[in-house]
Amino acid sequence: MQLNMDFDPEAPLMKDAETGLVLPPWAPPQVRQQMSVMPKAQKEKIYTQQLLTVREALSLPANAVPTDAQYKQWLQQEFNNMKTMMAMKGGKKGMMNMKG
Repeated sequence: MQLNMDFDPEAPLMKDAETGLVLPPWAPPQVRQQMSVMPKAQKEKIYTQQLLTVREALSLPANAVPTDAQYKQWLQQEFNNMKTMMAMKGGKKGMMNMKG
């Protein structure tokens, strides 16, 4: 799966109409397609997990429903973490190639 490595914090959030689940803008089209046909109960489970993750990441109160701005702040953090991870993986490959 190819990730879309662009993140525009000004772009509107991609939210599931049934549950409010936020899809990362870098999610591949296949993931969006799967979400559109996923049973509502399954999406609600994922949404609940996402809420817990966002609240923890942003130190929000336990019952807070994140605003769009807070979701974007969380997505920015996730995006930065992902870019760092990918850069580290790429860096290790490069170092191995130099030894060889």
